[in-house]
Amino acid sequence: CFHMTVARATQNTLLASLLEATRGYLQEWIKRSLAGEGSEKNRARLSQEQHVKIVVALRRGDGDAARTAMVEHVLSSSQDLRAHFPNG
Repeated sequence: CFHMTVARATQNTLLASLLEATRGYLQEWIKRSLAGEGSEKNRARLSQEQHVKIVVALRRGDGDAARTAMVEHVLSSSQDLRAHFPNG
């Protein structure tokens, strides 16, 4: 899983723990996004683009760019996830 690989590569134990706790739900959400249409397809495409930015920054060893790309990804993914729970 991309997210666990990033957590391990950055030695972010908090992220790794959160991912372990939410792994099943995260995988189901990803599957739905990849199989969906409209906004779900757009979410999948955007996530893929954001993942590429993160990997490129990590490969360059550019911590600032990786951090910025990760923040953008987390914020946009969070917004999309919250949209699925309008009363939450």
